[in-house]
Amino acid sequence: TLTFLKRGTPSRKDAAVYPYRDFQAGPRKSWLDEYGGIKIYRDNFAVRPYGEISGEAFDWLSLGPRVASSPVQASRKGWKVTPQNVSGTVKISRVSNPRLRDQANRQGIMRGAHFNAFRQIIIRVLQEFEDDRSHIHFNINEHYKEVNQNEQAMSAGAATAKKVVSSGRATAEDAEALAKGFIAQQEEIRELLEEQTMLRALATLGTVLVSFSHEMGQLQNTMGGRSSELADILSDYLDRDDLVSNPNPFNPYTILEEWERDDERVRQWFHFALSSVKADRRRRRRVVVGEHLAELEAKWAGFLNPRKIELRIGDIAPEIAILAFEIDLDSIFSNLILNSVEAFLSSRHTGQRTIDIAARRDQKHVIIDYSDNGPGLHKSIQSSNDIFKFSVSTKMNEKGEQIGTGIGMWILATVIKAYQGSFVVKSAVGKPGFSMQMSLPLKEN
Repeated sequence: TLTFLKRGTPSRKDAAVYPYRDFQAGPRKSWLDEYGGIKIYRDNFAVRPYGEISGEAFDWLSLGPRVASSPVQASRKGWKVTPQNVSGTVKISRVSNPRLRDQANRQGIMRGAHFNAFRQIIIRVLQEFEDDRSHIHFNINEHYKEVNQNEQAMSAGAATAKKVVSSGRATAEDAEALAKGFIAQQEEIRELLEEQTMLRALATLGTVLVSFSHEMGQLQNTMGGRSSELADILSDYLDRDDLVSNPNPFNPYTILEEWERDDERVRQWFHFALSSVKADRRRRRRVVVGEHLAELEAKWAGFLNPRKIELRIGDIAPEIAILAFEIDLDSIFSNLILNSVEAFLSSRHTGQRTIDIAARRDQKHVIIDYSDNGPGLHKSIQSSNDIFKFSVSTKMNEKGEQIGTGIGMWILATVIKAYQGSFVVKSAVGKPGFSMQMSLPLKEN
């Protein structure tokens, strides 16, 4: 059983938008402080200390860190419920759930694969509630903005402000128009600030790379041949042929070869990261799509080739170009390629691994087709469009916990919408292979 309760009364603005039922905040807060938390009962006896307000296992589902990773309001997709706002009961039994055994000290359930699976089931139930609530809030909020015509209100408010300033007088109607314009603008600003919070965190990563680019460039050069140089020095004291019979783990030349492969991987990462944050990629300019994809192919080769993944770029007419920031195009293609790579590796995909990118044009747009022959959209996804929701990820660790950020495809969707483009997933959930089509305005348009 699950009960969600708001702790505090909604603001006047929220109360106008959402049809909340009236309640007294004081008694509700007191009730949650006493009975809140998600508790486990085995055969109708409480299993301590799960869900106990003052206990160390009050948030045993780690709901708090989930909120910290997605601190958005309920009207934004990706909203997460806080542990302080829920009260729940999970009932298990010794007969039906024999794998959920007590610890030796009787303080909780033994940790392990079964307990991790148990936690993940409950988190998925909570996720269904979160998706439902944010979906409803999002649509109510959009409906409210449509009914109240935010853009018209802001335009009317701006026009009224000019009139009041020029005339020096304000009527009651002027005051009302100004108020509506102000409220509409505040709503828009609040949504933009939430998006900026996430973008600042991502931009910080790029800033760190730029700040240390000189040092990383020097380190990249140092790592170029240090293992082979050390092998040359070692050969003066130890003949390589004398160690042929030695097991590999104890052969210093074998160890140096392994180090060289590791150094090459790090160098590839340095090259990829530093080339992605160059100043010219952060300026809007005419980008020839074919040239950009050819550069993309070369940049990713060092990462894809060792994993037996082939990136194939189709023949693209040289006149196809768009007006864009190259770093935005990097965000689109890099997130797609990363998802394909992770899908190939997580499924241990046998046989050929291919990623195909093609581009063509119509009268006003560049049409980009992206596809791979991997396992396709994970069957846990209900709709193909869910992959564009904030914080949705199917990348899990061995414990079944989400370790993917869930923002890659959200960034892709955000970028394409910002360019007034469109996108559509062509592949079906649970079927092999992934494909999608994107459309971006041509430069002349």
